[in-house]
Amino acid sequence: MAVMEKLKIFVVKEPVVAASCLIAGFDSTLIFVFGSLD
Repeated sequence: MAVMEKLKIFVVKEPVVAASCLIAGFDSTLIFVFGSLD
């Protein structure tokens, strides 16, 4: 629970960094999923 609170504070303080991390993670997941389909 405390981790989630810290995460929320981080997202509020650093929205650009948080968004970048989210997008990078999402991209990596997509590449992994589509790469394994081959």
